[in-house]
Amino acid sequence: MFATTAVAIRAAFYNLMSGRPIQMDATHRPWFCVGITVALLFLALPFAFKMREWRSKRGNRVLRWIEENPHQVLFFVPLALLTYLLNKELSHAMLTVFWGLEGIIVFILGLSVGMKSYRRSGLVLLLGLCLGKVLFDIFGDPNLSIPNKAVAAVVLGLLLGGVSFLGARYREIIREYL
Repeated sequence: MFATTAVAIRAAFYNLMSGRPIQMDATHRPWFCVGITVALLFLALPFAFKMREWRSKRGNRVLRWIEENPHQVLFFVPLALLTYLLNKELSHAMLTVFWGLEGIIVFILGLSVGMKSYRRSGLVLLLGLCLGKVLFDIFGDPNLSIPNKAVAAVVLGLLLGGVSFLGARYREIIREYL
């Protein structure tokens, strides 16, 4: 778990936050370096699920929780790195699309493995996406014309209304999954 944390800190501070020259070969760009790191950490996730049966004897609650739940660390560390990588490297329009895809994929992964925390993080990503659309695109962008703002607001209202209708209709099924 220490190696996971060290790799995440290195990727975040060196590959994503450092000022880098414009001309780089493909293997030194953040997409490659951090992308490989994220992929390897996600590939370690099945092994972390197998380690859940192991019980720690540590007295410290935080360290004991980390040792007993390695799947949480090996899921949320690369998820945070991937979200930050997308934020740093994509344009605003593409960021919306990819964060939406990331939220949907995380939610589906949470359903498939039966982890409530994964499902909730997928929903948080999608909720953040909706809030970002409202705050930055509809209210915060002075370059967006009034008709485009109206269309964005209507589409977002229809989506939220549809989700609310489905939530009310299938309340019991949703409670079972969340």
